[in-house]
Parts: sequence; C-alpha cells; structure tokens
Amino acid sequence: MDETLGYPPAAARWNIEGENHDYAATAFHSMLAARAFGVLMNHDLRGKREGLRPDSIAGRSILWSEHDSRRTHLLSWSGGDAITLIHQDEEGGIDVSVASNDLELARKIIAEIDRLLPREAESGDRVLPMAFWHRGDDSPELTERRIEAVRWTDISANYAGVTKTRLAALMEHFKPAKNGGRLLL
Repeated sequence: MDETLGYPPAAARWNIEGENHDYAATAFHSMLAARAFGVLMNHDLRGKREGLRPDSIAGRSILWSEHDSRRTHLLSWSGGDAITLIHQDEEGGIDVSVASNDLELARKIIAEIDRLLPREAESGDRVLPMAFWHRGDDSPELTERRIEAVRWTDISANYAGVTKTRLAALMEHFKPAKNGGRLLL
C-alpha cells in the first residue's frame, strides 16, 4: 500500500469471524486492500439464477465456500488483473464484486458472469419470500419464509357479509406503488 495516501499497512486489520461463515468475502477484502486495486464494482444480477457451481465461471479459483444453501466463489480473473467474488443466496440471487485497476475490465467481467449464470425459468408459482425480524438470544435475527400469494376471487367466499364487502372494496382498489411495491396482508 502507498503510505502517502494515509493508509499504512498497519492501519488495516482483518478479522475472520468463524460465526458468519464468510471466509471468501474476508479473503476478497484482504486481497483488495493488499493489492491496492483502484476499482471496486458491486452488482446484483437480476433474476433468480441456476445453482452456482465451482466450474460455472472460468478463472483461477482461489476459494469455494458453501454454507447451507449459500455459495460463494472467489476467483482470480484475467491473469491476476482482477479478483471476483460471486455470492449466491438461498433464493438464487447473485451478487458480484469485482476489484481491478481497469474500470472497463470490471464491467466486462460482470457482463460475462451475467451471461454465464443463466436465469432460472420462471414458474407459475405465486410464492413470495418474506423476511421476519425477531429477537434472538444475543441479537436481532432474520427468518425468511415463503408465503403463497392468493387471488381475492379465490378466497372471498371465506368471508361473510359486511366483512366481505369492505374487504372487496379494498382488494379491488389496492394498487402497488411503482417504487418497489407494497404488500397487503
């Protein structure tokens, strides 16, 4: 590292915490700091993707990590001119981080990974992932559940009289916002 920038090597200390199981991200950030890359790009690839495998992306594999249904792959790309961290969550979403000294190379790597990791075919399921926060033993915890979305016409017969009428008015006029949507429970 260039000490004239105010970041002497002793200023960066990295801790690996076994509890979070994110060794690949820790190694990525350590390499990013040690090699003083000038470009860091992070991009969420849209759509649910097929399962990430160790051989999904060409490049020199540095570390493959699996924890439950999450997968992470750290690769050296383009002869060592870039490093790439690819993380797939439980729902199939892909997050890509690229460190390089070349902005165009970083963009090309993200585009190539987007091309190489095909989207899963959309199913007709109307199941939505929902996040529920609750108090854990030591800190807040997140539990994800999948909730089936149903049509009002399919369940309206379960309600009687005034309740059905008032709910029908709400259901027929509720429109999700265009800025990320809303959910009516």
